[in-house]
Amino acid sequence: MAHLLSGACLGNREQARWFLRVARAQTGTAISKVAQAAPDSKDTLKTLRKAHVAALKGSRYRVLDEDGYDALAPAVGGVLPALVDDLSEKSRRDLGAGVTRNLQVVAEAATGAVQRWTQLNDEATARIMKREEHIEWLRKLFTGWKEARPALRESRRRRDNGGNVQTGQQPVGRTRTATAAQAGGSGDGGQQAKWVRLMMLL
Repeated sequence: MAHLLSGACLGNREQARWFLRVARAQTGTAISKVAQAAPDSKDTLKTLRKAHVAALKGSRYRVLDEDGYDALAPAVGGVLPALVDDLSEKSRRDLGAGVTRNLQVVAEAATGAVQRWTQLNDEATARIMKREEHIEWLRKLFTGWKEARPALRESRRRRDNGGNVQTGQQPVGRTRTATAAQAGGSGDGGQQAKWVRLMMLL
């Protein structure tokens, strides 16, 4: 998750930046609430301020280092040191509920960023699989064409030879060459060889 939310993942950088902006805003609001209602809760304020600074740097520079994400993790997980101020039960409950809502927004933003990456990854995987299916189909088509090519040539040769027999013309291809070689037996040997070579080129 750190890789996705810190901005290190290129495919999820925009979603990570959006998450960091949300975290920056919500931790800032939580700091204001705690500082006003329970200023002696030093550990709580310190944890929130570290998370806020990490989110601020991440949203500005588009990426967090490992230490920055570690500082932000308590806000994402909603785990903070307990308040220590001498507050009434109602005030403590109201303050805790308010800060919890802020951290829930941060957690929801983190979840949304991860879900968006999952969606994009699934779409990319589907495109790759589809492309591989097309490549496999083309490979099979080409293989079938190569295997059928000799039979197609033979069929064409027979068809052409059959038509030539009916019209009294010479056969084509190798049959024509053999016929030319036989006919040239009574003529000049050099001319016969030249004629055979010429027919082989057709």
